[in-house]
Amino acid sequence: MAMTKGLIMVVEDDARIRKLHCDLLRHDGHTVFSARNGGEALSYLYSVVPTVVLLDIRMPGLDGLEVCRRIRKANLHHVPVVFLTNFDGAEIVRSAFEAGGDDYVLKCNGTKGVVERVRYWCRRGRDSEMLRRRESILAALRSGESPQLVEEVREPETASPSGTDG
Repeated sequence: MAMTKGLIMVVEDDARIRKLHCDLLRHDGHTVFSARNGGEALSYLYSVVPTVVLLDIRMPGLDGLEVCRRIRKANLHHVPVVFLTNFDGAEIVRSAFEAGGDDYVLKCNGTKGVVERVRYWCRRGRDSEMLRRRESILAALRSGESPQLVEEVREPETASPSGTDG
């Protein structure tokens, strides 16, 4: 049975590069949607929370660094942001991490490493989400809430999650 690995948002102003990365990630089993610029990306984030954001640093208008800062301020600190860039100088890398980025991939390497990085961050995100769910369930149990929560701890795949797309 084919299973979607993650919901990936690709934010890239160059249509050719955007399509290349979207196709590559879809071929790897991810569900992918894209934005042409920073403003469009932020508007999507009001309704859809991706597993990973693949974000170009240099875009006209709202650049990737500012988009990342706003993602972090919007209480989406748990969503990994992987920067796509043509620049590998120390200053741009430092700026990416200071803005709240989690990783970066050089465009000049073509598609090499993109799929692996996205897979890693999807896996890491699932682990973090499971830990957050278990912590909230344990807190609810300590406060004497619903016994159904015990089943969610034992069988997280079969219990009906609240507030998630499952």
